[in-house]
Amino acid sequence: MAIPRHRNPAAGALLQAIAPKWSSLLALPSNQRGQDLYARLGYQYAGPYRNMPDGPEFDLLLLRIQDAT
Repeated sequence: MAIPRHRNPAAGALLQAIAPKWSSLLALPSNQRGQDLYARLGYQYAGPYRNMPDGPEFDLLLLRIQDAT
C-alpha cells in the first residue's frame, strides 16, 4: 500500500528544506493604513526600493518565516 505524499516523512522533509525563509512586499510610503497593518503582521522596513531608476519609490518590507517544526 502506498503512503500518501502528505503523510510521507521524506516529502515533509523536502518541503521543509525548500520552504521560504522570508516573505517580502512592497508598500507605498504614503499608505499609512497599509504600513500599520504590515507592522502588526510582523513585517519590518528594510529600505527604499525602485524597480527602475526613474520608477516610483516603494518601501521594501520583510518578514522572517518561522519554522513550524
